[in-house]
Amino acid sequence: MTTRAPDLHLDVTVPRLSGVAGMVVRGVLGVADLASLFESARVGDIHRDGRHSTFRVVLPDGVDVGSATKVGAIAIGNANGKVRVTLPWAWRGVLTALVADCCRSSVDENGRQIAVCELDAVPGRGPDIPLPLGSDLRLAVKVARRG
Repeated sequence: MTTRAPDLHLDVTVPRLSGVAGMVVRGVLGVADLASLFESARVGDIHRDGRHSTFRVVLPDGVDVGSATKVGAIAIGNANGKVRVTLPWAWRGVLTALVADCCRSSVDENGRQIAVCELDAVPGRGPDIPLPLGSDLRLAVKVARRG
């Protein structure tokens, strides 16, 4: 009998794409709202402020949510109980600076090179990724504390 990894409960923080910085991010990525990339796994809001929104997603084993953008896929997933983070290849330096030796190269559905990183699912931990635009906008994925 095959043992299935548990569902991952993740707290995802995305920038609210408003103002000039938001306009630039929307144009570069080709998406209107980063939160919509993860909508299919969203189970509730946690916190909103003027710059970011944080919400909870639940991912069964083997499930990824996200989408291709103009610069490469942005996605999160459950890889046999580990948190899988997929970002455009140009952002790999941010991931490797946060978590050494976690990235491998792959290609998204549009043929763009992407960085894929699988991290241990430790409650309260996960990458906090500044968007490479010189602003304080960020994308964060933290394993939710439950109980």
